[in-house]
Amino acid sequence: MENIYPQIIGDEESINGKETFKAKSPLTGAVLDANFCDASSEEIDKAASLAEKAFKIFKNISTEKRALFLEKIASLLEENSEQIIEVCMQESALPQARLEGEMGRTCNQLRMFATQICNDDFIPEIEEEVLPERVPPRPHFVRKYIAIGPVVLFGASNFPLAFSVAGGDTASALAAGCPVIAKGHPLHPHTSYLVGKCIQKAAKETNMPNGVFSLLQGKSYKVGEQLLSHTKVKAGAFTGSLNGGKALLKIASNRPEPIPFFAEMGSVNPVIIMSDALQKSYEDISAGLINSCTLDIGQFCTNPGLVILENTNVINEFLNRVKFVTDNTSSGHMLSEDISNSYDAGIKSLSDSGFIDIVAQAKKENIYAEGRPCVLKCEAKYLIKNPDYIEEVFGP
Repeated sequence: MENIYPQIIGDEESINGKETFKAKSPLTGAVLDANFCDASSEEIDKAASLAEKAFKIFKNISTEKRALFLEKIASLLEENSEQIIEVCMQESALPQARLEGEMGRTCNQLRMFATQICNDDFIPEIEEEVLPERVPPRPHFVRKYIAIGPVVLFGASNFPLAFSVAGGDTASALAAGCPVIAKGHPLHPHTSYLVGKCIQKAAKETNMPNGVFSLLQGKSYKVGEQLLSHTKVKAGAFTGSLNGGKALLKIASNRPEPIPFFAEMGSVNPVIIMSDALQKSYEDISAGLINSCTLDIGQFCTNPGLVILENTNVINEFLNRVKFVTDNTSSGHMLSEDISNSYDAGIKSLSDSGFIDIVAQAKKENIYAEGRPCVLKCEAKYLIKNPDYIEEVFGP
């Protein structure tokens, strides 16, 4: 049997799941060597139980010691960045320069929170004195922030470092005194594992309680569902699609004890271009718009997806320029074949509507998991009557 990379559960590692999976290279479609398995129910329960026990200690650890933990994570990520980025390039098809920048952002986030929690005003305390003469009398009130408990983190597909296992949600949860159980994204499990090992090592070297961090892998939705449903989990964090976020929010809300769920989800990100600006600078605007839409093959949740324009005498010049820029923009590898197929299906659904037309589309290059930049147009009245078409199509 092939070697399987284990789950990280506190200070230990575990291989108990039966369903195995491997990531694919978005560059070639080749199955990568690293083998992983879905976390079992027993592993999920153990991670949650350890996190609950760790929370009782971790929430009372001084902010200075927590800051040292965060700093250590950042240092270990930097020490291992070459290997992490090399693996991440294979799993994501993202370029080296982009991932180097993302690694820098990841470490800076950790250090930012380390600095912040050592500030005197990190935990503001609001005190209201007793007013015995008031009717009714007011008792002595003290209000302040406290840690909520173990947090489940769902990593993002398009930010395998800065919004994943050691990303901003993990950094903020640990800074607040909350243990983290990270659910690794199945598109980059090896990257997740390497990052998770850095956090595990940092926890040991700074004497954090066993269970302050765990990493559970899984291709099946069941792993995430079981984690978020677990009674010992007290909050969830997610970065990804609107549909995925809404599904997890429903789980968090429908528990016998509903829990907070912090989600950053995709959007069409509407952009309104005023007529005067278009009249003066339509060439620059068209170039900037297409560059923004196609950066990293459009795989940002903040890239423009809906542009609103008034139908003026310069609109044709603008669209011609958009077509020219798009026609001269290269296709690229998306994060996975499934994401590429979903993008193509979204374009087809829009163009098959009968009232949405393709203005321009980059030439097909016949590469694996291809994302071809595409611009479509429609009269506003049709979208107003058919709002279901105003949805994000993730891609360029």
